[in-house]
Amino acid sequence: MVGKGDSSIKYYELTGDSPYLHPLSEYRDTQSQQGACWLPKRACDTTTCEIAHCLRLLKDSVVPMSFRVPRKSDLFQKDLYPDAYAGAPSLEAKEYFSGENKAPKLKSMKPGTTTETVAVKSFSAKKSPAELQDENDALHKRVAELEAEIAKLKGH
Repeated sequence: MVGKGDSSIKYYELTGDSPYLHPLSEYRDTQSQQGACWLPKRACDTTTCEIAHCLRLLKDSVVPMSFRVPRKSDLFQKDLYPDAYAGAPSLEAKEYFSGENKAPKLKSMKPGTTTETVAVKSFSAKKSPAELQDENDALHKRVAELEAEIAKLKGH
């Protein structure tokens, strides 16, 4: 938990059993933060047991913060890293607007296990830069004509 004006960041573990919230640790500083942003879980470094990564906004800087769980083993910790959002949409726009709903695509956070790549749609410009410039010039000319007509109607 991070609060504007606070100088500390507290983090907890949430479980399905009572009591549901368990305090893990707290970071304290002398400078108060203006705000903070938590990065997605897949941005964590799994080789160092990093469980959260935060960007802390101070008055004159942005400070990256890393929160780690102490573990003796340097092997992948499956309990800390469940499958995370893959960064690819699970629906096309047409499907979404027709009312469909699907679970997000997930991928393993274990380094070296995912070899599939996310397909990126190609972009093709409908008009060339020269065509866009000509269209922009024509629109500027039309705006100038309309402004002159408005001024004439107002009697200026």
